[in-house]
Amino acid sequence: MPFTEGHQGVVSSCVGGVAFSDVRFPALTAQPEHEHPLDCVTVLLEGDIDLKVARVERVAVTGQLRTLPRGVPHTTAFGPSGARVFSAEIDELRTLSDGAAASSVLGTTTDVRHPEISTVAWRIVHELRNPDGVTPLALEAHLLHLLAGAARLSHGDVVRRDKPTWLIAAHDLVHDRFLEDLRLGDVADAVGVHPAHLARGFRNGYGAPLGDFVRRLRLGWAASRLVGSVDPISVIARQAGFSDQAHFTRAFSRYAGLPPNQFRRSRVGGHGQPPA
Repeated sequence: MPFTEGHQGVVSSCVGGVAFSDVRFPALTAQPEHEHPLDCVTVLLEGDIDLKVARVERVAVTGQLRTLPRGVPHTTAFGPSGARVFSAEIDELRTLSDGAAASSVLGTTTDVRHPEISTVAWRIVHELRNPDGVTPLALEAHLLHLLAGAARLSHGDVVRRDKPTWLIAAHDLVHDRFLEDLRLGDVADAVGVHPAHLARGFRNGYGAPLGDFVRRLRLGWAASRLVGSVDPISVIARQAGFSDQAHFTRAFSRYAGLPPNQFRRSRVGGHGQPPA
């Protein structure tokens, strides 16, 4: 069964050996056990998906990337709001890569999260819905970006073993509570280290200061709200922790490459435009 089977709406484009799709699935529907003929890479853009592989449930969250090898039996259920998914069904990697890293991540069922994933997936959707002569090149480049990131993140268990328990706990706490008004001292107290030690260890361990990490999580959340809600931009900015909408606009433009209002219009097609 192709990944897009049972869709409510789809926009697709084939580049080389890859079928790229922006797919919507109806609410409260399910697919019986099936398998896909091609390797799949998906990113959940909106909604809820519950995947069951070998009796193990794997619930996706918005912005999560999942790889599913061809021929793996599984069932899929969509939640009360349905789901919107970016998918890439990969027949061969001849136009994308010479193989090693991408093949390693495509050969297993993998679930990874990172603030950058949602941004890249929405850029792919924008290319699918606004194609021009450069779109095939852009689609290949964006997919490579996702595969490279997934390959790195899929080795997270190894990376996590190299990190102290308190640093992993700090990362997970911030990832789960990034919309809260957290302070460095609060996180440090929760994991039992000095704030200066936490700041230094987080930057060294995760490649970014703690504040930058939280800001990217908030901006990724804001991107999903701009597309998945009709809330005014000023409300989304405030909910994402920006008291000044102008500051939010500058930060979001650096993050997504477009101001919030243009980002929203480019992804809802200019119809039923929510208020700015």
